[in-house]
Amino acid sequence: LISSYTMKNNLKAQIKKLIKPYQYHNPLIQLEFIDPSIDPESIRELGIQVEGELVIKYLNKTEHLIEISEQKISNTLLKLSKQSLKSVYFISGHAERSFENKANFDLSSISAILERQGYHLKQSDILDLPKLIKAEDILVLAGPKSQFFDGEVDILISLLDQGVNFLWLSDPITGTADKQLEFDNLTALDALSEYLGFEFSGGIIIDPATQKLKLNRPDFAIISEYMAEHPIG
Repeated sequence: LISSYTMKNNLKAQIKKLIKPYQYHNPLIQLEFIDPSIDPESIRELGIQVEGELVIKYLNKTEHLIEISEQKISNTLLKLSKQSLKSVYFISGHAERSFENKANFDLSSISAILERQGYHLKQSDILDLPKLIKAEDILVLAGPKSQFFDGEVDILISLLDQGVNFLWLSDPITGTADKQLEFDNLTALDALSEYLGFEFSGGIIIDPATQKLKLNRPDFAIISEYMAEHPIG
């Protein structure tokens, strides 16, 4: 049930237009308009703050939407429809990229999107993960810079054996002396990449197709097809 607290005709028309595509795909979605002037006391008790505010209810869960847009509505419906909210655990302790900081090399923008979709974002060192993470959760290793202990890698592999979802983000290895040294310092992770069936290598990908576009950047790769059916997609 979606309730909108307004009786302004222009606002009602806008909200109906936004909700109509969702009702087309799911006819069970109901939309009602409530005049906030009829019972101001109950409106205050409900915490209604602005004209047109949406209150979306599903089962025993409720969400308020003050900023009304297609993206906000979609994220809220997705969040409410999740049977159990998943957690995303970011591994810490090896100079990984932060999911909270807003530097251009950190992950705060991605984290904000995940939070809007109802994920709980957490940070943990590897030793604590086995008692915290569940199989349906997501584990993220984001660009580590310092060495891992062999025992930490063993714990990661054990978690993956249990079916934990895993995302490994790595910075490009350019092959320069500094970068290669940085990569060599993470040799304990070789066992993890071997377990996953891939290996890192230095160098630059060259795409000769850039010459057809008169781009003086052979390291600029042109992607003409997107495989939407790929598991990563």
